Amino acid sequence: MLVQFFFSEFLVWLPWAFSLVTICLVIIKCFFTHVQIFTGLKKLSFLYFVWLLIGATIFFDLSLSIIQYFIWKSSEFSQFLLPPYQSWRYFLSYIFMRFWIADILSLFPAVIFYTILNIFQKYRSDIISKDELSLTLLLCLLLGWPQSIIFVFIFLIFTIALAGVNLILFKKKNITLLPSLIISAIAVFMFGNFLISICGLSILNM
Repeated sequence: MLVQFFFSEFLVWLPWAFSLVTICLVIIKCFFTHVQIFTGLKKLSFLYFVWLLIGATIFFDLSLSIIQYFIWKSSEFSQFLLPPYQSWRYFLSYIFMRFWIADILSLFPAVIFYTILNIFQKYRSDIISKDELSLTLLLCLLLGWPQSIIFVFIFLIFTIALAGVNLILFKKKNITLLPSLIISAIAVFMFGNFLISICGLSILNM
């Protein structure tokens, strides 16, 4: 029982640690690529991080689901929530709502945002690259649901503000979207729950 408790608590915090490490790696990659230091990082696409994150998320959710089963199985009370006392549908519905649904919902804003920027990139490849498109998908998945929705709105605000500053102060019409992506992701990662609360989106928390 103690072992199950330890691993369940460990796996709850592990995604947060994984997300923080991944964001740090993304920032380091962006910095080194921009200043032309350690150019080998250019070959490491953000798409690799996306697949790594998806694989890790499935591992986390599956592990928590299995641990939940054995915790219920070992209890003289909660074992009645499992077969043969209850159908498998009850347990599967529980773990789906408890562990899986937030990660599945985060795919929707991520894919929609990625698709819109992908269409935009075909006409303005000077503003965002293919690798930065993968970065938008990665950041949305990292931030999760519903923080990814806030991320999209903050990104749009930062982009409009940056375009205005460039146009007014520097007389430049062209901008790159990478700074807005990084700043927006850091802002949401640090203050996401607060922003969700003041925007009245707490009901979306799973």
